Amino acid sequence: MAVTWSPSLVAESYALTASSRDGDVRTCRSTTNNCTLLHLHCGQIYDIKITASAGNCTSLASQQVTFSTVPCEPQNMTVEVQCDTGTATLSWVKGQGSLHYFTKVQTMDGHMVHCDTTNASCSFRGLACGALYNFSAQVSDGTCNSSLTIPIQKGAVPCPPDTVRVRTHVMVDATLIRVNWNFVRCPNVTYLVQVTGNIQNNPASLIDMSSYWTGINYFEFPVPCSTTYSVSVFAQNSAGISKPSQAVTGVTVPCPPVNVTFTGGNSSARVTWMSSALITGYRVYQLSSNGRVPVCLTSNLSCEVSGLQASNVAVTAWNSAGESLASRVATGQTSNRRKRNLEYAKMFASLTPEELAVPEVKVAVTGHSLQVKWSRVTGAGSYTLIVYKDTEEQPKEVVSIYRTEIATVTDLEPATLYCIIVSAKNHNIQSAYSQPVCVTTNASK
Repeated sequence: MAVTWSPSLVAESYALTASSRDGDVRTCRSTTNNCTLLHLHCGQIYDIKITASAGNCTSLASQQVTFSTVPCEPQNMTVEVQCDTGTATLSWVKGQGSLHYFTKVQTMDGHMVHCDTTNASCSFRGLACGALYNFSAQVSDGTCNSSLTIPIQKGAVPCPPDTVRVRTHVMVDATLIRVNWNFVRCPNVTYLVQVTGNIQNNPASLIDMSSYWTGINYFEFPVPCSTTYSVSVFAQNSAGISKPSQAVTGVTVPCPPVNVTFTGGNSSARVTWMSSALITGYRVYQLSSNGRVPVCLTSNLSCEVSGLQASNVAVTAWNSAGESLASRVATGQTSNRRKRNLEYAKMFASLTPEELAVPEVKVAVTGHSLQVKWSRVTGAGSYTLIVYKDTEEQPKEVVSIYRTEIATVTDLEPATLYCIIVSAKNHNIQSAYSQPVCVTTNASK
């Protein structure tokens, strides 16, 4: 602030004092009739008085003059972008002496949109998904304008996928989690899947794994048995990374029971085992060359059976995700942990044919999805399903492993010819693949 006044006769010097309502005091001594005050507080009312001095005499103070400094810039500015509506809201805290606010948002190529208000926020509509914007503001007290704030750069980042689906398929020693989602309507978007959880439901045994950024809308992870999981999907482009999608939680198939023992004889016996984590119950099976027959369903760690021998008993654990692999009675060197032991292989020889039959496959088309069914193969523990485009010279395969005889393949391209083949497998062997069944997806859903 520059202050001038009329000279006082015989005055040798002048003393100026400026006091603000917030307690700030500035002084200036001068031998001329002007003075400049620096570093005044913004948005304040100052009272000014001047005295003149000559020798040991000092005049009375001049008449008080009041003035206001330039209003303060908007403080604590924040920007919230709503990805689904393409709207951004710029907010701030009102300052002293503020009457009107002038805000603007500017694209990186210079296009500018203004919003003027007397409130403490302003909204901008029509933001393009994936674009970066600079948000800034200044305030007016009706006479002077504040400086323009330092721009806040914020991007119209994509929304996270709104529909995330998880399917699980039991493999030999793990559960395959297949995650798929709907594409986000935004240019040049890539996706990342994050899976976290606890192995054996133990907080000290954590899993935390992520996919790479990908342009497709599905990803698969092998996850250990008896594991809780939480799946989230992120979307990103040049404007930034979205918030995580709503988490999908679940559990994997239980681990097989261990230390299965058989006590008793053919007429009456007790089968016992050690517990598995995250189970709903256990099933005891009688094994034969025609397959297996359940003889006991329990949530306990033992079961009374009759008419069975130790060699044809197996136990599984199950929960909402499915059923574990079967555990056999642990008797010396024939423990189910020694899968490569020759005696163990001989014990199974009568239960598993030397060759597995080839599944017979039927396929039905529903929109952009395929409903695949195949015949049950005696001795098979799981099935490998391969889907590929028949029109490609080197087809990109979609492979999944199932323990059932039915599967749904989703999110395929419209009006596209796909071929499906299925193979049966167990611990020891795998059958040949079925003859390809080729179908064309519908042009529209």
